[in-house]
Amino acid sequence: MRGKTYVFTGGFNSNFITVFDAESAQKVKVYQFRPTIAGMCKGRYKIYVGLRNGSILTCDWKDQKDLVDIEEPIRSIATTHQGGINILITLSTKGHVSVRDADRNGLLIRYVKALTHVPLFMSIYNDWVYLSSAGYLSVLDLSSGNFVKKYELPAAYTSLAVYKDHIFTTSFSGFVRCYSKYDIQDVKAYYGAGKMALTCIQAHDGWIFTGNRAGEVSVFKFDPETSLPCQFGKCQMVFARIDDLMYHVLQGKDHNLISMKSCLWRKCNATIKRSWDQEAIHNHIRAHVTASFPYLHEPMYNLTV
Repeated sequence: MRGKTYVFTGGFNSNFITVFDAESAQKVKVYQFRPTIAGMCKGRYKIYVGLRNGSILTCDWKDQKDLVDIEEPIRSIATTHQGGINILITLSTKGHVSVRDADRNGLLIRYVKALTHVPLFMSIYNDWVYLSSAGYLSVLDLSSGNFVKKYELPAAYTSLAVYKDHIFTTSFSGFVRCYSKYDIQDVKAYYGAGKMALTCIQAHDGWIFTGNRAGEVSVFKFDPETSLPCQFGKCQMVFARIDDLMYHVLQGKDHNLISMKSCLWRKCNATIKRSWDQEAIHNHIRAHVTASFPYLHEPMYNLTV
């Protein structure tokens, strides 16, 4: 906002929004609303806040203003820019989508009726509105008001974001799954490592922001080039960050390292010695990870057994 970056955070079923300075992480302001918050999204020098009672407000780092009231309870809101108009899109709890002029007090432009599957989440990228229900993802053409695509998602999720040619979903497993828009059945990469259930996600300029049930916000840079496949047993997961892969192989619930009699890393025939404690086993696995992807860090361990 005008030379500075602020982070606006709000909890699930909360009526507070807390504003932080993105560089210093210092708290700048706290907004309180009587109805609970259904969703918020960024605009030009402001954010839009949708309340569950149908009210929509605008907030910047120092003030808030009423914008418009709609007749249905709000589930989600989003913004985009089209033909010189700042567009505000609202998704109601009934699954109805309204397209509004954000600069003209929320003037209604178009109203789209609910789908067969009532959407739970909404995300916008360019002229496409992505509406997702339990296991399904529908794509609405903002210009025509027509639905143009429908996907069946391969995994359950808690929220969704779109950035360029990729779709990101969060889940209670703690993973962020990255899909190609052209092949929704194929997970291109996993981010995170199942540390805690994720509840929300946003994408902005190549950065992905996630929030979990503990109120923690994590940020990572989207990297479509790096591919780090897990080579532990029959695992087929592919990660994009070395830290996530390392945590996955050492702490993930899928790998019971303590009960191993031999190393399950592919092409490794080492026997796990009885004298090895957990730290020794971890050091052996770390050595495999660093040896498989040496260009990502300096070697820290050797594979002598």
